[in-house]
Amino acid sequence: MSTLPDPLALLRSRSYIVLLVIAAIIGAPVSAAAYFFLALVSKLQGWIFTDLPKGVGFHAEPLWWPILPLLLAGVLVALTIKYLPGKGGHSPADGFKAGAGPPSPGSFRASCWPRWRR
Repeated sequence: MSTLPDPLALLRSRSYIVLLVIAAIIGAPVSAAAYFFLALVSKLQGWIFTDLPKGVGFHAEPLWWPILPLLLAGVLVALTIKYLPGKGGHSPADGFKAGAGPPSPGSFRASCWPRWRR
């Protein structure tokens, strides 16, 4: 019967430390980019749904105001799907298929446009 290796020895090994450093080098910029992307989306939502209607001349946001940016976002997504490579992803009706390929370039552009806040 074999004994299990010491877990603390694994944590102190050079290969584990190298792996942690590589993870930190990759993870820090990726998490910073994700944070600033979400901060940008939050600022854009506030500007589009609150500040822009007041800048156009309304005293408050009209009830119909969300239709305009959502309509614009829908048109931009439709144009992205039509004119960029790919077809906007797989159809959900086909079921989940792991490893079906990289996402469409339009996925990032579509996620940049603000959505109605809950």
